[in-house]
Amino acid sequence: MELRRAGEAAVVSARGDIDLSTLPQAVTALAEARATAGWLVIEEQQRAASGGYRFAVVRGPSRVQRLFEIAGLAGEEALFVDAPDQLAAGGGG
Repeated sequence: MELRRAGEAAVVSARGDIDLSTLPQAVTALAEARATAGWLVIEEQQRAASGGYRFAVVRGPSRVQRLFEIAGLAGEEALFVDAPDQLAAGGGG
């Protein structure tokens, strides 16, 4: 996990997979970001916005999904899908 500042925003970037073995580092990075910034950005969201494509996260097991709840992103329905094929149908959260 990489945490960097961009003005008042904290930008969190994952290098590789976020799974149960890397979850503690992700939780720590997101907690630090929340504590020190007015905005929390997952870097791929920015790339998607500037690149003209949609970024979505396939919901994981409840222990992994908890990471997004901690980050305050659980309510971002446009961010999450239940399965990749949901995107092909044009569906959202």
